[in-house]
Amino acid sequence: MKAFWAQWLARSGRSSLDVERLGGALTAGRSSFGLQSLVEPQACIAGGSRIVFVGNCQVSMLASLCNAMQKEVEAICWELTPKFFALLEKSRFDDANWAGVRRIWAHPNERWTAWLQKQPEHFQARVRPLPTIDTLGFHPDCAYVHVQGKAVDSPIGAYHSALVLWGFLQGLSKKATRELFNAQVFRHLGYFELQAVGIDHLVHKGRQCGMPMHRWLAQWQESGVWMHTINHPKPHVLADVALHCLHQLGLQGAPEARDVVLDELALSPCWPVYPAVAQALGLRTEGGYGFKGRHSLRLHAKPAHFVGLDVFIDASYALYARYAPGDLRCDRLDAQAFAQLPALLARVPEPVSRSAPARGNPYNGLPDHQFWRRSVGQVAACDLDPVLGAPFRISPADKVATAGSCFAQHIARTLVAHGFHYLVTERADDLPPETQQARQFGVFSARFGNVYTARQLRQLLEMALGEAPSPPGLVWPREDGRWVDGLRPYIEPDGFDDEAQALASRQQMLACTSDMFQGCDVLVFTLGLTEAWHRTADGVVLPLAPGVASWFAPMDEFAFVNFSHEQVLADMRAFLWLLKSVNPKVRVVLTVSPVPLVATYEQRSVMASTAYSKAVLRTVAQELVNEFACVAYFASYEVITAAPNAGKYFAADWRNVTPEGVAHVMGLFMKHFASGGGDSHHTQDVQAFGLHQTDLDMATRSVGAVICDEQRLDADLA
Repeated sequence: MKAFWAQWLARSGRSSLDVERLGGALTAGRSSFGLQSLVEPQACIAGGSRIVFVGNCQVSMLASLCNAMQKEVEAICWELTPKFFALLEKSRFDDANWAGVRRIWAHPNERWTAWLQKQPEHFQARVRPLPTIDTLGFHPDCAYVHVQGKAVDSPIGAYHSALVLWGFLQGLSKKATRELFNAQVFRHLGYFELQAVGIDHLVHKGRQCGMPMHRWLAQWQESGVWMHTINHPKPHVLADVALHCLHQLGLQGAPEARDVVLDELALSPCWPVYPAVAQALGLRTEGGYGFKGRHSLRLHAKPAHFVGLDVFIDASYALYARYAPGDLRCDRLDAQAFAQLPALLARVPEPVSRSAPARGNPYNGLPDHQFWRRSVGQVAACDLDPVLGAPFRISPADKVATAGSCFAQHIARTLVAHGFHYLVTERADDLPPETQQARQFGVFSARFGNVYTARQLRQLLEMALGEAPSPPGLVWPREDGRWVDGLRPYIEPDGFDDEAQALASRQQMLACTSDMFQGCDVLVFTLGLTEAWHRTADGVVLPLAPGVASWFAPMDEFAFVNFSHEQVLADMRAFLWLLKSVNPKVRVVLTVSPVPLVATYEQRSVMASTAYSKAVLRTVAQELVNEFACVAYFASYEVITAAPNAGKYFAADWRNVTPEGVAHVMGLFMKHFASGGGDSHHTQDVQAFGLHQTDLDMATRSVGAVICDEQRLDADLA
């Protein structure tokens, strides 16, 4: 037994000290159950001195990271191998075996779960679910191969190329198999779509385990390639999981550990990111075909060595030739796309990318909308239409929710006026219409007020779903003795009676907002600002500076923040991933508000800050459209600010949008996004939907009725 555990710990990357401790404990003969010695307390602190990670190959790295991040508890790992289960299932449980264990995190495993269910409840209460980090996104061709139910190694280790195996089984030559590695084949097999599927899967697993995977993923995506293989994450990925586990115990860890801890999983085989995949995912790396086998850092041991695609194919063919073709099994090849691949290859190859002609002007023959003179310079301002068609249509039966800045309220009124299903989950039908409007019932789908920034939107969804708690406080008295909710400063014009009423109203709003996010078919969100104020203690973002909402708000607890492009993109990605996890069918329309900033806290002109803010928001919107199939962009910003309009769509203050501007924009929205909108006769369509007198009347009323919290910045100083 001692020898087995010594070998097992050594293979798991544990130190010689661990092996010595284990050996001494086993020699002491405490029990026939060897596992008790693994968790025997060493200088216990309150609540236990050890934490345990149970699961696949990732748990060793998690334990190493936790140990490097702090020294209040010792982290150990149990990899769920057949030998481990053989020992575990023969053992007898009693509290002495686990006296020093404070918490156990376990990957999903049927045998472990079956054993765990036989243990006392007080022991089961120490166990928490742990998500496995796996995705095909970066390595969609990476697969496992089995012969008679047993996994077989490829030339580099456990991982095989599904395409290489398919080529071998089809009787293709090595050269023909090599030619399968192109964007056309990858696209047919769905390789470029697996990143989105994998992310959705991870977000779902994170929610099941109470971990904010949607936030982490946004940071991981920004880092580039964050997986070595389909199930071997890089250290900074597992570091987020390790930190979360420590925080659950009230322990602080040093995030810097992710940069210095040995990357144990990099010693195992590593799969390349193919060039066409890297391009399709918009990665900063060009990708390649370098396949790495297992290596070691020990002296005189095998160093890291990469082989190219041709060598990998040659070696794979030689390996597969040892077996009868019918014995080689790979689940990936059961996909319908592989069954249809011969038909694709039999056709004349299609161009896989746009390329310039060999000679002549490459712009000859392009459509009018790609030229300024034809689509802008020679077109009347009222006929401008930069929307080339929507990727989806909104039917009158679709439940449409709206959120965002002040300009988003125009879309809600347009939908209602044209008989569409505008989803309102927080209602007060018993109140007079003017009271409903004043108290913002129906202004947005729930009474969350204006949502100006991407961080505020992500925060709202997290609070509504219970992924983040409703923040304590943020409710202050007003000078008139009434109370205001800092998260929704003007939701109650007359204020709340007291703090308790404000918090109760907020909870009701969050419940209704949860219904909205989970029940809508379409969400229209208008990106408004990059500038915001947040509480430094917990990062909670407010729609405007707290001192504007209440003179009594403690401004020293807050700080100004101007979100960067990277931060806005990360917040919007996290929002969309989390939204899709609870509402897979949702479609999202993004717009950018054309309304300039009322004021800037940056030490520069408000014009410069407006330009920065709109540039960031517009580029983020485009990146999201490129990345998410469920996201569309509506060019309201471009229509209102277009040079040919000569400012006529702005009021005398050069900030508020005129009724004519609103009508033009809403006409285009109905034309392109509403079911029944045509794609031709643009002028007539705009007149029918936008410039018709009834729409002008409606637009006029809506401009005056728009509720804009940001206006208070200037009004407060008037």
